[in-house]
Amino acid sequence: VGNLVVGSMRSCRGYDVTDFLDQLKDLFVSYGGHNFAAGFSFEKEKFEEFKRRTKELSGTINLSDKTDEIQIDAELPPAYMTPDLKKIIDRFEPTGNENPKLVFLAKNLPIVSGLVMGKAEKQHLKITVDCGKNKWPCIFWNEGERLHKDFNVGDKVDIIFNIERNVFNGTETLQLMLLGIEKSVQ
Repeated sequence: VGNLVVGSMRSCRGYDVTDFLDQLKDLFVSYGGHNFAAGFSFEKEKFEEFKRRTKELSGTINLSDKTDEIQIDAELPPAYMTPDLKKIIDRFEPTGNENPKLVFLAKNLPIVSGLVMGKAEKQHLKITVDCGKNKWPCIFWNEGERLHKDFNVGDKVDIIFNIERNVFNGTETLQLMLLGIEKSVQ
């Protein structure tokens, strides 16, 4: 763009790209973004210096072997969240190390009830979300403290979950085992 070189970068495995760019800030006309994606621009005459320093700095990057990212198989609109999902998860059985459970995402689901279960130090979250014609019970192990802190009954949430069977007194029902939950951004 004219006399400027413009670039962008993305992160992986938890590396903070803004820290990386901070080390080159004296070269930039402008730069910014967030921990996992950022952009920058600099004058063309600084390109060789940028390449040299980037190569030097890239040798200091340490990426985590572990990732907190959850691989989502499908996003489900609320209208698709019916008991017929049992047929889909049955097709992918049996699950285990080589065949993990399906992971779904659903957004903007109102919480219609919520409580904290358990008497131990780590308490569990149990909520029910409204999907229109169907309401789904959800369990999130060891996350009980999040109710009334991160969200409340009546709030809309985005959830990441597996679907599991719950058998009680000979009756089988489906429930959502939460892997993540955040208050929806409206």
